Amino acid sequence: MKKLTLFLIAFVMAFTSCKPEPEGNENNGSNSGEANKVKVSCSIPINKDTRSDFTGLFEDGVINWSNGRECVYLAIPGDEPKVVELEGYCDGYKPEIEFIAYVDENLLTAGKSYDIWYFGHSQQLDTAYVSLVDGNKIEGSIAKQTGRLEDLGYSHIASTSVKAVMENGEVKLPLIGTLRSKIAIALLDLENLTTGLFGSAVNTDYTLEYNAETGRYEFNVIEDENASIETEPAEGISYIAFLPNDNNKVELKCRKYCDIKYVFYNGIKENKIYHRLDENENMTYLEWKAMSPNVNGFEYVDLGLPSGLKWAKYNQGSTLAVPEDYGGYYLDYKVTWDGWELSLQKDWEELRDNCTWLWTMQNGINGYTVTGPNGNCIFLPASGYYHYDKDVFYQIGVSGNYWVSNSYPQQKYVKFNESNNYQYSLESTQYKYYYSIRPVTK
Repeated sequence: MKKLTLFLIAFVMAFTSCKPEPEGNENNGSNSGEANKVKVSCSIPINKDTRSDFTGLFEDGVINWSNGRECVYLAIPGDEPKVVELEGYCDGYKPEIEFIAYVDENLLTAGKSYDIWYFGHSQQLDTAYVSLVDGNKIEGSIAKQTGRLEDLGYSHIASTSVKAVMENGEVKLPLIGTLRSKIAIALLDLENLTTGLFGSAVNTDYTLEYNAETGRYEFNVIEDENASIETEPAEGISYIAFLPNDNNKVELKCRKYCDIKYVFYNGIKENKIYHRLDENENMTYLEWKAMSPNVNGFEYVDLGLPSGLKWAKYNQGSTLAVPEDYGGYYLDYKVTWDGWELSLQKDWEELRDNCTWLWTMQNGINGYTVTGPNGNCIFLPASGYYHYDKDVFYQIGVSGNYWVSNSYPQQKYVKFNESNNYQYSLESTQYKYYYSIRPVTK
């Protein structure tokens, strides 16, 4: 009897040890063989009342945020690439939208950078324009390709790279600065245009897919020469959204009114706004150009810096108005552009601490490409300096020498070159040296 009792006890213990865990404990990772789930989150500010253009595509426009579901997508490369949908809700009152998902804890690595994508808020429509396929691929379109400028959010596509941070057992994806827009828009006045159909040489469909050769998720435009744009009358300035196109010449022709044709020269580039150069309504061909943000006619670049400071696109005195032009050389270290200021030491330190510096050659000119947190960049040419007493230019193509402040009598300038590890040094100068100026604006 004692042997039978011992056998029954052993049997019961063996059965108990093999019994599966009860439901609700699948996330503890101890017996189930599954990884724990961790919370992943990020947020996007809604900083213009209930409207926001968080991609910085245009300076004055606003985008309507309706109440409802919003999503961003986290692209995770690797042997088993995955796209994670983070979900949020906009109620029109909160100052930001928080996006949340729960993923396996071993899916993300703290300190590693990942791409976050936004594909418009078409989830608020009956039929969304974007879908997640098999958990590792995005398929979408900019089907609502035209309308009021405020409704651009349906077609807005933007991305940025973020570094994962582990805080209190959760993964934070801090978005610094703006997201870089992956579309372009053309500004139109459709107020007097009856409903018509435009044939578009650019395309409306896209995918976000993993490329094993590059080890990255890539945004691909699907070629479709038969893509078309439905236009409807709208009050005020309207838009047409475009995906990037590298053709040398793109024509957009109204099929209903054959004399209406828009011609885009040199293709269509992402993160640009196009507008007509000539307002003559009788013209058959209307040239378009990218309209860059500017202050008093001088273009700036928003790098997404914490201070919000914007840097001039080119040096003061540039007659060509291009980034690689050395511009003028100045003993008098004053900015001559209205609405602009001389960069201070703290401005250069912010540039150093928040941006990526890459020594490169642009159109045959040496210098640094400085890329900000939002993906936008400026080019600082190695302009050297001018020696007044000897009437000689030195270090052109080798170093950049830019005025920093006007703290008399210790005038300072910043100096950088290829060998100083993407950094810069601050040095004092005397009256016989002339340096370049790259202004800033708030």
